Amino acid sequence: MELSVVIPAFNEERGIGATLDELKAFLKSMAGSSEIILVDDGSSDRTAAIALAKGVKVISHSTNRGYGAALAAGFSAAKGRVLACLDADGTYPPSELPKLYAALRKSGAEMVVGSRMAGKNEGMPLLRKFGNRILSNFASFMLGVRVSDLSSGMRVLPKETLQKLLPLSHELDFTVNMTLEAASQKMLVVEVPIDYRHRAGESKLSASRHGLMFLKSIIRVVRDYEPLRLFLPISGFFVLVGVLGMLQLLARRLGGEQSTSITNGLIVTGALVLFGLQIFFFGIIADMIASRNKK
Repeated sequence: MELSVVIPAFNEERGIGATLDELKAFLKSMAGSSEIILVDDGSSDRTAAIALAKGVKVISHSTNRGYGAALAAGFSAAKGRVLACLDADGTYPPSELPKLYAALRKSGAEMVVGSRMAGKNEGMPLLRKFGNRILSNFASFMLGVRVSDLSSGMRVLPKETLQKLLPLSHELDFTVNMTLEAASQKMLVVEVPIDYRHRAGESKLSASRHGLMFLKSIIRVVRDYEPLRLFLPISGFFVLVGVLGMLQLLARRLGGEQSTSITNGLIVTGALVLFGLQIFFFGIIADMIASRNKK
């Protein structure tokens, strides 16, 4: 088996039929045998029945376990040498999949990600688009690797790459963790521009809750792999505030002002500088531990 396409689905009866029809049409043009695995993650509608009627392999969860758990179940059951995933709501055009697969074979990358932010992105609400850019830019800065679409749900990777990334979250940040873990392990990840369409049915994404989840994922990976990138800006902030405050107070003292508030202020600003230096040395120690764990 060359390619396994995994589709996680939770109450997606409005979009799954068209998605599967389009996907099957494009898989016929690809070299090698392929399979489609739909993971019905506790749906209460006709999602599973529609997929079965289309002749697709269905894995059913009795309860909703989460987006990541559904993807993990599908990847575990996959027989293909290469794994792919996309959503069931019609937002990711299956016609883009051969482009990602071709990029994987041509580039020798360890993962190819479909970037909605680099393509024709008509289906993403403005707030989500803004949040995605902020988080992607933050991840790029913290990891030192350019990431344009941190949370894309369309990607292609060899099965052995997935094994290097495990374990991963069972929540919505599964794909976010894939990108972060790959970047932290210095894997070659290629982004390919893709279109992104309006979804069929209601969105289950919460901008605030899931945005915070993604942010925590970034901080966790940076803490574990590149701790200095996390500690250094925090340290610099406290040292800068302390030094600027101290200079301002010293200027007042040299100007002839005599006040106990200046003395107290010098003590506070000095404490800020010392606190910042402590954070810096904590970062050095954490970086030494992280470097040793990488070996």
